[in-house]
Amino acid sequence: MTKVIILFFISGCTTLIYEILWMRELGLLFGNTAHAAAVTLSAFFIGLAIGGKVWGKYSQKLAHPLRTYGLIELGVSFAALGYFLLIPAYQQLYPFLYANFSGHEHFFLAIKFALAMVFLFPAAFLIGGTLPVMSQYIARDIDSMSRKVSILYAVNILGASVGALAAGFYLPIIFGIKLAYLLAVGITALVGLIAIIASKKADYAMSNASEQENHQPSEAKSLLISGKLGITELGILSALSGFFTLALQVLWIRMFSQVLQNSVYTFSIIVVVFLIMLAAAAVLANSLIRSRFLPIKSLTFFMLSGAVLTAFTPFIFDRLTNGLQFYMHTLPWAAYLPQVFGLAFLVMAPPLLCLGSIFPLILRLAESCGHATGKTVGEMAAVNTWGAAAGAVAAGFFLLDQLGLWNSIYFITLLYSAVSIYLLIRLLAVFGKRALRFSTVALSLLIATTLTVINSKKLPEVNLDFVEDKQIVLDTFEGSAATVAVIERQGRISDRYMVMNNTYILGGSNDGEYVALLQGSLPLMLHKNPKNVFFLGMETGISVAEALPFPLETITVTELVPEVILASKIHFSPYLDGLFSDPRVNILAEDGRNYLYATEQSFDVIIGDLFSAVEGRNQ
Repeated sequence: MTKVIILFFISGCTTLIYEILWMRELGLLFGNTAHAAAVTLSAFFIGLAIGGKVWGKYSQKLAHPLRTYGLIELGVSFAALGYFLLIPAYQQLYPFLYANFSGHEHFFLAIKFALAMVFLFPAAFLIGGTLPVMSQYIARDIDSMSRKVSILYAVNILGASVGALAAGFYLPIIFGIKLAYLLAVGITALVGLIAIIASKKADYAMSNASEQENHQPSEAKSLLISGKLGITELGILSALSGFFTLALQVLWIRMFSQVLQNSVYTFSIIVVVFLIMLAAAAVLANSLIRSRFLPIKSLTFFMLSGAVLTAFTPFIFDRLTNGLQFYMHTLPWAAYLPQVFGLAFLVMAPPLLCLGSIFPLILRLAESCGHATGKTVGEMAAVNTWGAAAGAVAAGFFLLDQLGLWNSIYFITLLYSAVSIYLLIRLLAVFGKRALRFSTVALSLLIATTLTVINSKKLPEVNLDFVEDKQIVLDTFEGSAATVAVIERQGRISDRYMVMNNTYILGGSNDGEYVALLQGSLPLMLHKNPKNVFFLGMETGISVAEALPFPLETITVTELVPEVILASKIHFSPYLDGLFSDPRVNILAEDGRNYLYATEQSFDVIIGDLFSAVEGRNQ
């Protein structure tokens, strides 16, 4: 058992190394946009979901599940090598696709999704089979499924947190991207070989596989365990749990981006903390599964507590950051990282300790349905992963754009609350007066939390304390990639500027006298006869407008954040000399590197409008 736990820990570690390095490479290829990241992540999760479903159904027929697990890991290592073949192939194919379909945003996203599926699906499909197959090996008796699988699940997630930490901070720096990737492939192959060798030391033939398929607990025990929740209801709860959890991860990452520097490392920190708390939650759920607590009551409690604690995360974050102040930016790097880890734990740990317990408790409730371990785990994991993929897409494509950051978090809280009320109703229906006191207290807590959120002060969208002059926020634009604010110093109408994610000043109207003037015009003055110019980054648009007086044929601008373009058009047009109406100008909400790689057009001058420093602020 110990050897199996170690192998599955390492498996979780390598899985996150693959995922982070895949995200990095496909982000470079498809463009470093929030939508491209969401598409890549969703493709990976869909592979996991289908793999969990297929391998879960197949696992109950396995005579040697540990050997099959080893073969799956070997298959993962082989499929992962496609990384070195498919990326060059994409590089040959992508310019053609971009040239023909980039004008149709949704269709082009669908093509990116298809490309990501070709690349990620084989390995993701196999990785999705590791949990149900290994679960079938360690828990042949369905009655022991939740106790053993919850530990296996916790160990795998803990390994994933180590993999995220290694891939985010150490491996690429020490070995480089390719060698780090090959190291992960080698470790995966070694795990597979060890599992195959271990499977030969004893006869693991499962003569009771067919009996396990038909095993049914007594009616009284089934009622006590499940509270009359059927396999369909449990599947829906598992899917909703995945949806809510991944949507919150996307939203919380977006929340932390308002106050943190160096997005690559801070993103990794948040993912690591997220995974550590999910592992801790699985251990907590395991202790409850072994106790005499009713599983349906525990599930209701954690769903309810997660809703309440999630509702307060924006207020806790606002308080700990003193109203979205740029967090600890004066600290040296070695001191900054522990501070960020501490902030992430304080904000996310309480709700995640509750929310991460939900899936293991669903497995406990599913024991009463009488299916084989591998099949049950595979089905529940598959729908959970489908929900996770949908949650990532919903948060990245819809919620942030339509509701904004804070309202999106409250919306997820509302969904959690609705599920909690449903479970309370089921508790009352099954256990009657014995559940009345618990249900009354729970419902009162939900109502109190809702009233607190409604009556609380409006949370800030941008912090204004870093500039001494009195100023007001003219407008804010929230999207999946960033929050963009247009700020004006009171009494000085000509002095307005743009801030992104509460951290980066993107220039202002008074820049036209010096910085933006030079950035937009000096490179063109140095060229003898410029005809086509490319601007990497738009900012306020003032630098680009400085190119308008020159006898240019085309002016192409790419800006990664669409909200920057909208803010510029609405609030900076008086300073742009007709930039948005000039027929020579083509402004694209696109990743600049991606565009330059794909386009066949050549440019006489390329200007990176990215490096100004305003009032000592980090750029």
